Amino acid sequence: MYSRIHEVVLVLSAAIVLSTVYAVRYYRKPIPPFYFDLPQKYFLININKAGRDVLELLPRIGPGIAGEIENMRVGKGGFTELTNLLEVKGLSEGILNKIKNKITISD
Repeated sequence: MYSRIHEVVLVLSAAIVLSTVYAVRYYRKPIPPFYFDLPQKYFLININKAGRDVLELLPRIGPGIAGEIENMRVGKGGFTELTNLLEVKGLSEGILNKIKNKITISD
């Protein structure tokens, strides 16, 4: 008889396998599987602390936009609101809407 722990381990294992397949197939670069498959309450990318490599894990954020985010963050001393990201060159409102549930500006 399976316990609750066995169920959780099974679900997490399946999520890791599926996310790795998805990452390789659609992003063509390896993405740590836990970034997008756990519920958002467990993992959000802090825009004020993340490096370029972590920012690039977000949908539709490439090296150029990740660099612009990092440069603006250093120049301004950090973002105070998510809408401040609209000032970043190349980051549109559509992209912000796609990533806003995966990011945070606080600890």
